[in-house]
Amino acid sequence: MTKMTASAVVSFGSSGDTSEVLTAELDSRETGMNAGKSSFGAGDTPVFLVYASVPYDWRVSQGSATVIGQREISEHEADVVVALQPGENTTEISLDKPAVEGGVTLALEYGDAAMSPGKVLSDGRLSSVVLTLPTLPEWDKRVRWLVGRLTWQSSAVAIQVTPPAEWKNGLPKNARIVLMVTGT
Repeated sequence: MTKMTASAVVSFGSSGDTSEVLTAELDSRETGMNAGKSSFGAGDTPVFLVYASVPYDWRVSQGSATVIGQREISEHEADVVVALQPGENTTEISLDKPAVEGGVTLALEYGDAAMSPGKVLSDGRLSSVVLTLPTLPEWDKRVRWLVGRLTWQSSAVAIQVTPPAEWKNGLPKNARIVLMVTGT
């Protein structure tokens, strides 16, 4: 049986600008709507997740796409390994998916820091957090390290892609459907 493989992570924005977010990706999480799958056969209807803080529109090159609802996603993680030079006591960590308010936790294995909101998107979600270490005396020239893990919750719109009806009995050679998500 011919399989169709789907994979996409597309983020938009100016370099270094995390003030707004528009990201679309296949829901390939083990506990996600595609049950960890990233390859699909005839009759399958893959689900994509769209993380957006800006208005957007979507369309597909073939078949159809339908919004099937808002989903709370609580499985985001990022390792934190930061070296702060003498005189520095803050660092900002960008989140690749916007976090819902109160949905970010920090577990440090090494170092000590307080966490506060960083950049707040227009819809109130966070695109970064700021870690602040205790201030050292000016004479203390040590490099300080933070090592740990950030976990956070976010929300995304789930879009289900349905291939053309004629694909139900088998996929044509080089079968491809493109989901296009554009800011409006």
